[in-house]
Amino acid sequence: MSWHLEDIERNWLKGAAIAVTPEELVDAFDRTEAIFGREWLRARNATAWGAAPTLEVVRTGIKLAALDGVVGAEKLIERVRAGETSADAELTAVYLLRHSRSTAEIELYPPISVANRTRVPDFRVRDRLDPWTYIEVARPDISDTQRRANSVLGRLTEIVYSLKKSFTLEVFLLREPTDGEIEQLATDATAFCRHEGLAKEYVGNLAILLLNHAPPNVVTPYIHPEDDHRPRLAMARVIAGGDEPARHVSVRMPYADERAEVFLNSEAEQLPKNAPGFIMIDVSRAPGGIKSWVPLLRRRLQPQIHTRVGGIGLFTEGFFPTDSGLKWIFETALIANSHAKLPPPEWIGLAVAEAGSAESTPT
Repeated sequence: MSWHLEDIERNWLKGAAIAVTPEELVDAFDRTEAIFGREWLRARNATAWGAAPTLEVVRTGIKLAALDGVVGAEKLIERVRAGETSADAELTAVYLLRHSRSTAEIELYPPISVANRTRVPDFRVRDRLDPWTYIEVARPDISDTQRRANSVLGRLTEIVYSLKKSFTLEVFLLREPTDGEIEQLATDATAFCRHEGLAKEYVGNLAILLLNHAPPNVVTPYIHPEDDHRPRLAMARVIAGGDEPARHVSVRMPYADERAEVFLNSEAEQLPKNAPGFIMIDVSRAPGGIKSWVPLLRRRLQPQIHTRVGGIGLFTEGFFPTDSGLKWIFETALIANSHAKLPPPEWIGLAVAEAGSAESTPT
C-alpha cells in the first residue's frame, strides 16, 4: 500500500512542517512500511505525531535505502526493527558512506582472522578497485559520569523552589564538585539569591554565582572570562505563570567523557592487520563527544599504537528548527591516522567529514 501526502499531513504532521520535499516524505514512508510493515508505523503514530515523529520516519526510510544491495542487510534490518541502538549506529555508518559514494560495495559482518582468532567487524566497504576497508562502529551509552553530572545539575537547579521571589541565578561551575561541596554550594547559593539587584560572587575555586543578569525566564548564558571552553553540561529550571513569582536557575558544569580510549582499544581489536581499518563512533549520547573525544583519540594514534586504525570518524545527528521546518542534520569530525600501516581510501574519511559540513543536507 502506497502512502499519500495528504494522509501523512493529516495523521502525522497535523500542521507541523519538516524540511524535506513531498517526494522525499512519501518515498521514505513507503520504504519504511515496505521493510518494517504498516503495524510498525501505526505503533509509533498511536502516541506521537508532529514534526519530530514524522521526521524520525523520514530519517529511518532514507537510511534504509542505503542498504539496497548490501550483503547481510537482513540481519541488520531485524536488529534495527527491534530497536537496538547499536544497530541504528551501524545503519547510520552505512548511510554516511553510501550517501557520499553510491557505488560503494558493502558486506555486513564479514568474519576475519585476527591473531589466530575469528573476529567479526561490523562491515567492510570498497569502491570499484579499492581494497576492502574494514569498519567498526561504536555507540557509547550514557556513562556513570554523566549520570552523576545530571544529579549535580538537578540538585543545584532545585534552588528555584526554595525562594518565593522573582530572581534569576546562574551557577557557573569551574570544576566538578565533591559530594560535600554540592550541599554547601546549594546552601550558599540559596542565601545569595536573597540579595536584590545585580550581584556576582566567587565560591573559592569551585563556582561563580551570578544573580539577576537576565530577566526571569530568559535563560541567557553569561560569557565568563574564566571559561576555559571545555565541554559543559547545562540544566535550567524555570517557574512561570500563575501566582508564582517568575524565576529561574541555570547551572553549567565542566564535563569530559574519559571512555574514548576504552572504545578505541576495544574496536581496534576487531580490525585486521593485513587490510585497511576504520572506526566510526556515534557520540549522540556522549555530551560534548565531538569536542572532547577528538583530542583524546588523536593523542592515542601514535607510531607504535593503533597502527591498524586508518582513521576515526565521529558523528552525531539531530533535528534542528529552520524557517522551512524541522531539519535532520549531522555533526561530524574526522581524525586521520598518519601512522596507519594500511591507510583506507581517502574518500571514506571525506564522506564522514562532508556529512557534517554546513552545506550538507541528508537526502
